[in-house]
Amino acid sequence: MLAADINLTKEDQGKRVVWLPIGFKNSFKGVFLGVDTREGSDRKRHSISGMYVDATTNASSDMGYFGLFGRCDGFVGHLQLLDASVKAVATGGVWSKGLISAGLLCGINQKDDRMYVKETNNSDTFYMEPGFTHVDVKGTLDIDGGESTDIGGVCGNILNGEITHSTAKVTVNGPGRANGIGGICGVLGYPYYTDELEAHILDCAADVTFECTKSSAKYMGGIAGFVSYNTDVKGCSSTGTMSKYLGNETGGIAGLQDYKTTVMA
Repeated sequence: MLAADINLTKEDQGKRVVWLPIGFKNSFKGVFLGVDTREGSDRKRHSISGMYVDATTNASSDMGYFGLFGRCDGFVGHLQLLDASVKAVATGGVWSKGLISAGLLCGINQKDDRMYVKETNNSDTFYMEPGFTHVDVKGTLDIDGGESTDIGGVCGNILNGEITHSTAKVTVNGPGRANGIGGICGVLGYPYYTDELEAHILDCAADVTFECTKSSAKYMGGIAGFVSYNTDVKGCSSTGTMSKYLGNETGGIAGLQDYKTTVMA
């Protein structure tokens, strides 16, 4: 949990310090709160500002998951992420094949079962879905990947979990090719039919600017680019602008809605 605001804007020998995503090698599986819930704290929702991810200079692994968190199997809530920037370019190796998932908050959320977390003040256990709630993000995504690239304002890909009561004000620049691009989430759900996984976006809003320099993005949506099997988007709204290059399927809420899904603005 955060007890104060954090500013990550730093320079080393005239160069901006690059943030290494939490869960870059091993997925984050805990709880991260922007509010200090300890007794006597101010319980203020804190912010992280100035995060800068540059995968073109920090490409020491074949793993292409980028954001404040790279891979997150846990829970993140009540946080503001401000003046954030994520840059990833597919220059070789696995990235050139398009395996990039990027968001300001998280690259990919892929928990395969539910979390059980003990409350702070007693021994009771309560149920918690993996994912994100009451998160507000602002920043820029500069991504140039391949056909399997997923780009979202909050998270690139939610396989099994949810984003609720969150907002994104984001500019997406230059994806030459992409699978799904969305103001909140690039791809929601698992693209292969299974009833064991489910994903949700509830009561979220996005203000998104798409600045696509090429015309080969598959799906673009104000909230989610691709709403996959066994998922739903409810109570959401989006505003913003799109470049002259649109996806093959483009929508104000969802670019493409798959079988067994619900999309309700």
